[in-house]
Amino acid sequence: MDITNADATVAAIGAPADGGEQRNNLTVAQLLLEYLKLEQATTIFGIPGGAAVWIIDELKKQNTTFDFVVCRQETGAAYMAHGFARAGGGLGVVLTTSGPAAANALSRTVNANAAGCPLLAITGEVAEKFFGMGYLQEGIDVDLDIDTIYRNAVAYSAVIASQSDAATLIEQALRVAQSQPSRAAHLSIPNDVAGTCVTGSDTTNPYTIWFPSAPSRYRTVPSSTDDAAVKLAFGDLSSATRPLIFLGNGARAALSDTHRLARFQKLVAKWALPIMTTPDAKGIFPEDHALSLRNYGITACAWPDVYMGAAPGKPSQFDALMVLGSSLGELATTVSNAQPFSQSLIPTEHFIHVDLDEGMIGRNFPITRGIVGDVGATIEALVEAATGKNPDPAPTKARLQLIAGIKATTSPFAIPKAAIPRTPRHIRPRSCASSTRR
Repeated sequence: MDITNADATVAAIGAPADGGEQRNNLTVAQLLLEYLKLEQATTIFGIPGGAAVWIIDELKKQNTTFDFVVCRQETGAAYMAHGFARAGGGLGVVLTTSGPAAANALSRTVNANAAGCPLLAITGEVAEKFFGMGYLQEGIDVDLDIDTIYRNAVAYSAVIASQSDAATLIEQALRVAQSQPSRAAHLSIPNDVAGTCVTGSDTTNPYTIWFPSAPSRYRTVPSSTDDAAVKLAFGDLSSATRPLIFLGNGARAALSDTHRLARFQKLVAKWALPIMTTPDAKGIFPEDHALSLRNYGITACAWPDVYMGAAPGKPSQFDALMVLGSSLGELATTVSNAQPFSQSLIPTEHFIHVDLDEGMIGRNFPITRGIVGDVGATIEALVEAATGKNPDPAPTKARLQLIAGIKATTSPFAIPKAAIPRTPRHIRPRSCASSTRR
């Protein structure tokens, strides 16, 4: 079968003809921005600097596409990128120059990695020809080895040392950052490499490369669960007298889908399944919902403990717990410093833990059923398992009355017992400082 010259060119550079398009004469800086556009990551936080000049210059040229938010300090820029991603902005991107600037962005990048938040840290670097010569703010062949620091702190770090491997390393960074659970990744780009044209494998057209048509051409994420196990888990919940669902930050992406959230709300309302969240997952389920017990763990609402029947020296009174997307770490499970990893979380019958990372399941609490799976797929499987079934009206009604009674008689605040009233008065820094010295 004959192929066209265009198809032959695409074949020569190692890509399927229907999976993208040819791009010519792209610099590494331009290629990086093309990938960010493909990922719809067009808001970038950072501070301009000489070692990132090619990227900064390209951002200026493409200012109708990219919004470069100039910050006061690199740590703050990484905080903003993390917050932007958590608020539903997609991939968070922070851009800094080399050396100390890159180090300044590290702490929040590490935090994003630990929180399972998709973040890409891009740091400039001095030109390769100056490596090891004591060039200002070098971060490679010196004591301040930026790549090694990031490599030991986040899920992925690489130095794009050649224009020929730029696409491979950029795609790998995006693959890691956008995985499930999401992570933080880092790319260091020497200044001379950033301004060099990307080369492909076709020696007759060295500056022609194949560029993917969609992120699905180079990455994918898990989207499945154990349907049979979820069906059994639903049976555990639906047969319980006092069931409870505990949402972690790992459920954030799943419930950011408004249609899935609506289906989930319909499910819990029909079966009277109360919801609480970890502190890190606050806001992913509406706290004004009749079945919301707000959050458990550090700075917890008082309602979950009352519902679970938790009391010092006494076993819990609830009989089923389903944890969706939480590692059940200290902050998520500790209400009092006197009892870290509160044993009040252990139900009398069924402890179900769902997480994509099997290393988190059963780590801190004994479980009766562990499910390795995507939280979104698990929620869909729960909805499917409940289809065509109806709850027993007596225990359902009793739970609704119990929850309403808890909210009517128990302040959600431990200390103080009531919300502090807001006043229109301004807080003056001098008065604030004066009061702390008393």
